[in-house]
Formats: sequence, C-alpha cells, structure tokens
Amino acid sequence: MIQRLRLQNWRAYDSLDVELGPGATFIVASNGIGKTSLIMAAAWGVFGDIAGVKGSDEIRGDAESATVTVDLRLPTSGDLVITRSVDQKGRSELEAAIGDRTITSQDELEDLLAKEFGADARVLTQLTFMIHGGLHVSQGEFELRDHLAGLFGVRPLFEAAARADELAAETASTLRKTKLVERKDQRERDELVADLEGAERDLETAQSAREAVVATLNEPAEHLRIAVEWDNYRTALNERSTKLSAYADVAGSLLERTVDPENVLDALTQVEADEERALSEAETRAATARGRAEFIRESIAHLETSEATCPTCLRPFAEHEAEEAAEEHARSLSALEQTIAEADEQATQHRSVLTSLRSVLADIRSVPVPVEPSSPEPDDDVEAIRRAHDAARDDLQQHDQNVAVHATAVDVTKEALDALEQDREVTKELEDLFRLEGISRAAAQALSETADRIMEQQVEPLVAEVARRWKQTFGRGGLQLSADGRITRRVGSRTLSFGALSGGERVWALLVARLLVAGASTTAPFIWLDEPLEHLDPRLRRIVAATLALASSRGGIRQVIVTTYEAPIAQQLMDDVPSASLVYVSSSD
Repeated sequence: MIQRLRLQNWRAYDSLDVELGPGATFIVASNGIGKTSLIMAAAWGVFGDIAGVKGSDEIRGDAESATVTVDLRLPTSGDLVITRSVDQKGRSELEAAIGDRTITSQDELEDLLAKEFGADARVLTQLTFMIHGGLHVSQGEFELRDHLAGLFGVRPLFEAAARADELAAETASTLRKTKLVERKDQRERDELVADLEGAERDLETAQSAREAVVATLNEPAEHLRIAVEWDNYRTALNERSTKLSAYADVAGSLLERTVDPENVLDALTQVEADEERALSEAETRAATARGRAEFIRESIAHLETSEATCPTCLRPFAEHEAEEAAEEHARSLSALEQTIAEADEQATQHRSVLTSLRSVLADIRSVPVPVEPSSPEPDDDVEAIRRAHDAARDDLQQHDQNVAVHATAVDVTKEALDALEQDREVTKELEDLFRLEGISRAAAQALSETADRIMEQQVEPLVAEVARRWKQTFGRGGLQLSADGRITRRVGSRTLSFGALSGGERVWALLVARLLVAGASTTAPFIWLDEPLEHLDPRLRRIVAATLALASSRGGIRQVIVTTYEAPIAQQLMDDVPSASLVYVSSSD
C-alpha cells in the first residue's frame, strides 16, 4: 500500500508530506482545495504517464518543475520509494529504490509492479486509481482481456486463433483465383455426412471429459496454496533462526561467554537489567561522595577563618587544633575524590556496555516472528504438490486442445459438406484449398470459443457478484460485466452501453467492478478514488461510502483512499466503521 506521499510544486500544493495507513481514509475538503491533486499525484508517482496524467501540465504556477515521491509497500519485496520529476518542457526523471537496488527505467519499474501486483501496469492504473469520479472513462471498459487471458492460462489459445485466421485469409485469397472444374460424386458426400456424425460424437465425449477435469482442478490448486504457505512459513523460521544465531555470536563476544540463540533475547535482557542496576549504584556512590566532599570543603574553608569553632562544644579552636582538623579533612577529601573517580569510571563502563547491549537488543526485537498457517501442514513437499497441480493444469490444457481438435473436425466437415452442396465441380487443388481454409477458420473459431468459455467460467462468480450488488442497490437487475472488462446493462430486449447509463449508475458500476476485479485478479492492496460520491443521490452516497469504508477489511485490499466534500457521511462512517479514518483539508498551502 502507499505509506507516504510527498509533493513539491504539484498543482494545488507548494509542498506536502502526508503519511497514510491501512483501512479506509476519507479526505474531506471543499472544492478547489486539492483533493484531485492528491489522487493525480499518487497515480502519476506510481505509474507515470500511463496513468493518464501528464506531469508537465500539473506543475504549480510558474515553478520550473514538480516532484512527486511515493513510498510504496510491496507484497513480497519490501518498501519501494519512487521519485518522479518533470519540468516545463516535459522532460521527466525517474528514480526508484528498493533495498540496495536502484531503478531508473520505466519498463523495469513496470515489470516490478506487474510481478508484485499480478497484472500489467496499464491494467493496474485502471483498477487502483479513479480520477474525476471515473466519468472520464467514456466507454466504461477495463482493458482486461489480455490480463485475464494470461491469468487463466488461455493466451496461447487466442494467439493460435489469430494465426489460424491469418492462414484462412491467405487461403481465401488463393481460392478466389482458382476455377471450378470438377464435380464430387454422391459417395464422397455420404462419407462426409458419416464423418460429421462421428466427429460430433467425438466432440461431445471430449467436452464431457473436459468438464470432469475442470471439476477436479480446484483441489490441486488449494493443496498448492497451502503448501506454498507452509513453505514460506518454514523459510521465515529459518531466516529468523539464522539471524538469531548471528546475534547470539555478537552477544557472546559482548558478554565473553556462549549465548544460546533461542534464549539470546532473555539473556541480553537480564544482562541489560544487571548493567542498569550497576550503573545506578555507581552513579549513587559518586553522587554521595560528591556531597560529602562538598561538605568537607566547606568545613576546611571555615577552619581557615579566625572564627573557627569546635562543632561539638562550640569553643574557638586553637591555632594548632585548626591545623590538625584541616589536615584530617584534607585526607578525607582525598579519599572521597578517589571514590568519585572510581565510581565515575565504573559508570562510564556500564553506559558503554548498555549502549552496545541495547543496540543488539533492538536488532533482535526487529526480527519478525512468523505466524504458523492455520491449515494443517501437508505431507508432501511444495515441489511435489506443485508438480501435481501442474499435472492437473496440463491435463486440462490437453483436454482443451482435444476439444478444439474435435470442434475443428466438426466445423471442417460441415464446411466441406457446404462446399459440396454449393458446387460439386472443384479441382483437386480447389479441394485442398477449401479444406485448408475450412480447417483454419474452424480452428480459429474453436480455439477462440474455447478460450472465451474458459474465461467466462472463471469470471462467472465475479460477474454474478457484480450483478447481485447492482440489484441490491438499485432494486433492479441487468448489469453485465463481460470477460474482457466491458460493462453493459440489459433492459428488456435491449442492451445499453456503458455510456447510456446515468451518472450514478456508471459510478456505482465502475466502483463495484473495480473493487471486485482488483481483489479477485490482482494482489494490488490499495485503491484511490477521487470524489466517487459526487454524482450520486443521498441514498446511494451512503451505500457507496459504507461499501468503500468496509472494502479495506475484506479480501486483499488493505487501503482505500477516498476524497469527498461529504463531511457528514464521512463523519458517520468514522463512528460506524472502526477501521475508517478521516482527514480534513482546509488549505492547499
């Protein structure tokens, strides 16, 4: 998630440094204060120009340049700090740092973000940021087809369909140049009819076999998830043990004795307490000795005056008595000064030891303690389970190919029969060309339809949830989300495009689709929304605001940032949702 955002000369802000946490945060401000500036800055800072924000247009006033710095917590690689600068001529600079690694290339940064968040950076910009209420998205479409095809493993089918289409087009061009010269006899037609019947039976059998494989694929996937979770846990335990062993060696050198890695924290904590007690005792001895020394110095000074008297009988001292008393005090003062020096030296030694101890203790306490997974530990290792999962997935792909082959056979046979019905007089060359074209087109269609069916089956739960929330909110159904990200609505016999929906319907459709798709198909933990409540009626505003406030506590989305001028709704959500927070912005300076 985004932990910190720093701006310099960006739109409404001369300078801004804001830290953000998990949960839902409502940024409340009047129009013109700079709410949109924050969302645009964060989007441009993370993704650059592909976020749809032109940095050079956002430079404040007459400033020569603008700078945006974003501190981003990645799911697996730790903290990433991205700094982008742009000047009035549009020249931009990028520097990103993650640990000891420095990134200066936009392509390298996009590859890192895609790896961490499980989606192409251009898809992530659409899912994680919504600027100007989202209504600038004229078609209401997310560019999800390629993203979901890769996620569900059907991209090779789409690519094969495209190649088959190209081959079919080339063959059709050759066919147009070929003359019909020969007629096929009835016997060949009868054979094709028989072939078609057999191909249709084979296709039905292949489809049934594939459906059975799909039904069993979820179990290996769940086993793999649990195995990976346990593997990560064991790795974390080993890393902790390695670090504790290293700190135990440091502690052993410091204490001049062997320290057990498992008990290094307790051992150092006990030594720390002993050293603190010894330091306190040394400081107390020094302070006590200093007090007595000061009293003796005052007594010596008194003895050197003509009015020196005995502290017991109060008679004046004789000269030789005063001298003897002064000599005795001097000896006592010398002994006290020796005591002070020794106590100060001991205190210095104890402070030095405490400084070293506390440094090691701070390092040890910073070592995270892994949380054991709630699922039972699998009997097989992760690689064995991964192989079982991959085997199940490969089995499904094999069945997909088998279905495609049989579907191609059916379509090719139908195409051949149609050709015979239309014109029996074809040459051998023409027969071969028709067959090649039929195979290519049938293959393209079968591959594409197979890929589409797989995607629709995978996206079906997501589509159903979008439709359910729509009906729950508006009291009527019909909202549809296609497998490639298009949003439409069915009304009677008509299908309305996204642009035909009302402003409130478009905002709600975009919000629901964005939250569900981001949570289901990526690991991006944050969503930033610019004034999503602006175009909604009061009832829908409350529903949308409550949905956003609760979104960060469900699924993988940990941070939801919402700008709004609806202070009453935001304040009510603060009372109703413990994880929600509220930030008031009264000035952009």
